[in-house]
Amino acid sequence: MKSIRTLRLLSLLGFLLLMAPFYDQCNGHGMKKAEAPTKELMVDTTAIESLTVKNNNSIERNPIAKDSIVDLKTIETPLYVKAYEFIDVESNQNAFELANMSSIYFEGSFAEFKEELSKDFKKHKYDGLSLFIRSFSFVFIMFITFSILILSFTKRIKWVYKLSIANLSLILITLICILFFDDLFETYKQIKWGYYAFTLVQLGIFYTSKYQITSSKS
Repeated sequence: MKSIRTLRLLSLLGFLLLMAPFYDQCNGHGMKKAEAPTKELMVDTTAIESLTVKNNNSIERNPIAKDSIVDLKTIETPLYVKAYEFIDVESNQNAFELANMSSIYFEGSFAEFKEELSKDFKKHKYDGLSLFIRSFSFVFIMFITFSILILSFTKRIKWVYKLSIANLSLILITLICILFFDDLFETYKQIKWGYYAFTLVQLGIFYTSKYQITSSKS
């Protein structure tokens, strides 16, 4: 019974981790630093005067707010927004954003895609094919992860086991594409914590479902 609850918890965690940062396509500098609170602006209005033009074209000076100070405070960023900006970086991409890259392949024709690949192959470049495989792999990872979440609340544990193997295989494929065929990959720091956490959770789902299948047979 405990293994079932653990499996369901891991399935839910795996689905939520799809929104975590997976990859930094642009080799950014990691997490943003929270901006320092803005300082108060003190404006002295004792020297402010208004000018009035009379009918005879003479100018009369009218002092305004003598010996008074206006305290202007800029609106500070809420704490929860600072916390989100500290974690989230625009260059970081989660699983949904990596999967969304597949949409670009529906904008053109297959002939254009084939022509672009042939040009890359002549230059011994494989990043176009790598992006194609990686983006569609994440599309399948999203659907499989959601299916695992649903199936974990049923008695079809064997399907959860099989789908966890499929997810781990797809994760391995995406990592190979990033490490060996992505021209923008420069350092391991581009692979963010979401990638590692999601992989560990999928391993947990694999072993938990396997244990559940084995225990049910005995």
